[in-house]
Order: sequence, then C-alpha cells, then structure tokens
Amino acid sequence: VPSRMNIGQVLETHLGWAAKGLGIKIGDLIDQGVDAKQLRKILKPIYDLSTTQKFNLEVLNDEEVTTLAKNLRKGVPISSPVFDGATEEEIKHLL
Repeated sequence: VPSRMNIGQVLETHLGWAAKGLGIKIGDLIDQGVDAKQLRKILKPIYDLSTTQKFNLEVLNDEEVTTLAKNLRKGVPISSPVFDGATEEEIKHLL
C-alpha cells in the first residue's frame, strides 16, 4: 500500500521494477537470437554501474555470457546500500 510506505520503500519498489525491466529486455534480445557480442554490449553498462563489486565480462567466453544473460531473464539482481542507495535519476535511467 503506497500510502503506508516510506520514501525508501517506494524507491526500492522502483528499483525492483527497473531490475525486472532490464531482465525483460535481456530476455527479448535472447529470443531475437542476438549473439554474445551484442549481449556483452547490453550487459556491460549494467555491470559498470556497480560501485562496490566490479564484474569483468571480458573474462567470460561467449557461452558463459549467453548463460549469464539467460539467468538474468527474470530480473537483474541489484543491491543498494541502506543510506547511500540509488538516486531517482539512476533508477529512471534503468527504466
């Protein structure tokens, strides 16, 4: 119930929607049959947003990139620090 939520809970909800939306976009690309090179191009900006833990897609071979993308179809896992979370602009960018 939005009227009973604090601003942090509302922003977490939007962050979840953005994560789900990214998964849907990735799933659509897989369904279109894009190659691993295209998947890397889409996934790189997502993983470059991380400020706490860096993930280098370049160390993965094409099969591993495709498997990673398939695992993200239902949504991209996202964590956000309690007092230093995602800004509204960062969330809008993901939507």
